[in-house]
Amino acid sequence: MTKKTFKLFSKEFNFVALMLDLNEEQEGVIYGKLKDKIESAEKSFLVRDYVEYLLSIILVDGDNLILSLKDSLKESESRESYDDALRVLYDHVLDCYPHFCLEVLCGDLNSTITGEEVRFIMEELAKEFRKEEVKSRAKTKVRTNCRIKNLSDIKRVEKYLKKNIIGQDIAIKTVIDALKVEVAGLTSFTSFFFIGPTGVGKTKLAKEVAKKYSANFFKINCAEYAGKHEYSKLIGAPPGYIGHSDQSLLAEKAEKSNCWVFLFDEIEKADPKFYDFLLSLLDEGTCTDNMGKVLDFSKSLFVFTSNQGLHDHRLGERRLGFDSEVITYGNTKDNILSSIKKEFKPEFLNRIDYTVFFNEIDKNSAKKIASLELKNLPVKRTASLLNYIVKEAYSLEYGARNIGKFIKSDVCLRLADTILSDSNENKKISFVPTFEKGELSFTKPKEKQKWDTSSQD
Repeated sequence: MTKKTFKLFSKEFNFVALMLDLNEEQEGVIYGKLKDKIESAEKSFLVRDYVEYLLSIILVDGDNLILSLKDSLKESESRESYDDALRVLYDHVLDCYPHFCLEVLCGDLNSTITGEEVRFIMEELAKEFRKEEVKSRAKTKVRTNCRIKNLSDIKRVEKYLKKNIIGQDIAIKTVIDALKVEVAGLTSFTSFFFIGPTGVGKTKLAKEVAKKYSANFFKINCAEYAGKHEYSKLIGAPPGYIGHSDQSLLAEKAEKSNCWVFLFDEIEKADPKFYDFLLSLLDEGTCTDNMGKVLDFSKSLFVFTSNQGLHDHRLGERRLGFDSEVITYGNTKDNILSSIKKEFKPEFLNRIDYTVFFNEIDKNSAKKIASLELKNLPVKRTASLLNYIVKEAYSLEYGARNIGKFIKSDVCLRLADTILSDSNENKKISFVPTFEKGELSFTKPKEKQKWDTSSQD
């Protein structure tokens, strides 16, 4: 009859080990063997000796695996590499059988309290011991690659953001002020809560900051974490579940750097359990994955975006009998803030460093956004073209969300017709927008000229 086993995989040390799947009686037998081994010792011994003995009886063909590791690592690696390989196997074993921990056994032998009390107390101590050990090793490997080093860098970033994020100078100033504090070394990680209607630039600001901050950007769509245990997608499946031995998403990020911009988009859509997972990130800039490894993001920016409360107030003009009123984001801010406080727990909100309300996008800002969207197209950006785009694509409720879509589906389509019908091989010209009975079309300029991407207004 084939023995049931767990598969323990280590990519770093190039092995797959088979660990016995023990029932309660078999666990008791091995626990007794380990206890007898320690109790019968007549002189001090190395922890490595205990680990080798444990692995030899809990792993299938454990003796040969240990010999193979010794032979392969002593030729090319240091003694520490062999010890690290043993530690990997030892940690895997303790994930499933924590009472085989050496600390637990020694405590059992040295104490008069019951075995169950020993098991509980020493298991907790062993977990903390391993976490601290892994944490100290992880921090020596992590790389910080923040590109912003001084005040001149910060000023360049501010100029860049104001050029590419339209109508959000207050939000930009808040981010820049936070970067000053962090770059000066007065704090490490920083968190932001971006609040505002759709289409005002919350996500875009996070992306543009990431380009200049470290070029490391990771967007987390919180709608995908609406289930109670969905956060395991980030830190890995718990022991006993499929994929437990696979490296988690956040472990991959931490291995690359501790300097990221994490965007948690539409955070209100995540399950409340997801917020509990976030508390450690917002407290220390670290979290623990399914393998007990502490992941260091202590030089990162954490950005949360939300539309909370806005769906209760449909923006735009409303007819009330013979009168009308305009419902704006500005005159509903108090209600929105009240809704946010009801939705999110105080322990989450109190850990946020900066809460930023984004402005609505007015028509003038929408024109500037349309001009930015057109800058890489071979077209003259005339006032009539910008007015046409804003008229067709802009709304108070959706801000500038539809401008890029409209340019792609309408303006680019009409421009493509003109380009493809032009037999001239030289495409480096700026086509001129024309309107006939309100219909947009494009024509070649009277004189050939270079592709002009600057504003013509």
